[in-house]
Amino acid sequence: MQFGSRRKIVGRIHITPMDSLSDLQKRCYRERLESEVATLTYVRLFCSDILTPVVWAWNGSAENAVGSPYVQLDYVEGETLEDVWHNCSGPTEKTTILQEVAKHHAALAKAVLPFRGFGALRFTSVVGEERPLNDTDFRLGPFLSEGRHFQVTKSRQLVSPPPTAALSLSDLWRDLLVEERRSHLICWGAVPETSVVLPKDDTDSSVNVDIAWNDIQTASKLVERLISATRVPPWLCSPCFSISDYAFRNIIYDPACKRLSGYIDWEGVSILPLFMMARGTISRGHRGFAWVPPDGQTCSQESGRSPESCSGDSLYRATFREALYRSDNRFDMSFWEKALALLKIHYLFLHGLNAWFPRTEWLQRIVAEAEQKP
Repeated sequence: MQFGSRRKIVGRIHITPMDSLSDLQKRCYRERLESEVATLTYVRLFCSDILTPVVWAWNGSAENAVGSPYVQLDYVEGETLEDVWHNCSGPTEKTTILQEVAKHHAALAKAVLPFRGFGALRFTSVVGEERPLNDTDFRLGPFLSEGRHFQVTKSRQLVSPPPTAALSLSDLWRDLLVEERRSHLICWGAVPETSVVLPKDDTDSSVNVDIAWNDIQTASKLVERLISATRVPPWLCSPCFSISDYAFRNIIYDPACKRLSGYIDWEGVSILPLFMMARGTISRGHRGFAWVPPDGQTCSQESGRSPESCSGDSLYRATFREALYRSDNRFDMSFWEKALALLKIHYLFLHGLNAWFPRTEWLQRIVAEAEQKP
């Protein structure tokens, strides 16, 4: 929509019919939309270095004139970075873009947050227009994962998220582990003899995986040992805003001004540990870990990409990291050495059983190594 003042507003509605969703799914969608609006509102009020659109109206239920959950917010002028990147004239222009993106990526990490723990922002109560908002109008709620709390698979049922935010990284990981156990317990009924084939499309494996309930118990105990054995430096657990989808299509850039206009996908933005900032741009997935780019490795045949493309990505990752360090000196070499290892562990907890089984040997090895450290 465009008004006489030339202000443009876009609306987003939930396209899945709400009647087809369970009460738990409706609740999770409502809470996730509230979190998105609360995050956008908080950032706009208290984090001026982070570019966000203004939210004009929203409703998390289907009980409105639209008949669906919706949000209305400012239109962000510019082009998607995906299009701009594809049309770049060469490395110099791409370097300029990455320096600009790194500046805004660092702003997400630098935001001073008054909340303790990790999770998703929520409003403390119904927010009206009667008075200016302050930071006490916001609270930290439980972490909400799109895949975990919204999508049903053949082996996993939806479970309620924790009632509160996680106060520490180990608490967050334990919450995710408990949810994973509960979701499979609901599905299988904890019958040890039950065997289920997980389709390769539901896992990080190239083949179907045949597992039983005893396998789940064994794997979850191994992962629980990993929580107890993993030592994380406190500075890497500093809370910051973490975007869940860094795809270039979600970053808007103004090629004329050579400035980033903003991020347009704030669904799923959470407050998570600083090491999650290692998950960012120029990190295309591969068959190891989708979040961790294969620096220094050749492309596998399965990737379908040329060696030149992979080496180019490695070069631009280095450029991005250098620019990030200039904006925030916490992002030095030691950050990347430690953060990428922690990123792999967090990936396992977030994706659960379907990510554990293809990596059983690797998981056993890193648990043993972690338990041997003083």
